[in-house]
Amino acid sequence: MPTNRLAVLISAPLMVTMLGGFLHRPIAGANWHEALEKVSCQNITKVGDWLQLNATVIVGGDSHPNPTITKEGQIKMLEKRCFPKQ
Repeated sequence: MPTNRLAVLISAPLMVTMLGGFLHRPIAGANWHEALEKVSCQNITKVGDWLQLNATVIVGGDSHPNPTITKEGQIKMLEKRCFPKQ
């Protein structure tokens, strides 16, 4: 009986992680600009001077899970769309 409980406790985080991968569809683009235009604002978090994406971005066939955006031009583009100054 204790073995079954242990198996459930161990497998639960794995199942949640796997389910999370299915809930977020990758965002694809031929280049970063095209891909970033498709990222939903709810999946973007400000982290200091950078932006963190809560998504997998595929650019030119290369997969980038949860990338941090550090280039000034890309940050400005996303901030203008998602975090307009009031």
